Amino acid sequence: MSGKLGQSGLMGPIAVAAYSYMALVPIIQPPIMKLFTPKKERAIKMENLRPVSKLEKILFPIVVTVVVCTILPTTAPLVGMLMLGNLFRESGVVRQLTDTASNALMYIVVILLGTSVGASTSAEALLKYNDIKDRCTWTDCYLCSVQQPVSLFGK
Repeated sequence: MSGKLGQSGLMGPIAVAAYSYMALVPIIQPPIMKLFTPKKERAIKMENLRPVSKLEKILFPIVVTVVVCTILPTTAPLVGMLMLGNLFRESGVVRQLTDTASNALMYIVVILLGTSVGASTSAEALLKYNDIKDRCTWTDCYLCSVQQPVSLFGK
């Protein structure tokens, strides 16, 4: 997106922010959930959902891809690959490909992505005061986005 807007200098800080927040979700979210929900509510046992058929599991990624790519064609590569991976997993036909894609290939892609972002971004671009200030603001927004649904819908 930063490349399309002519702001290719922002690609590094955006990638660092995105990966930082994805990596911090399991660390940040549990304490916030415990802080904003009483122990009584956390102890509520959920009833089991209905069993989902194999046909539904296979049709879901296909239908999502068609609908989303019809409405937003620019998202086709991202949504298409996400749903293709889901289709691989749910179909069970290509078990070895699914295992490879979810383990070794994922690590290789993350390494290549990190290397390409790191090689194309200077240290000055990552350490600008405004970018650091923005990351703090984004962190505040993330904390609020986790806390609000808990306090609104958790009661």
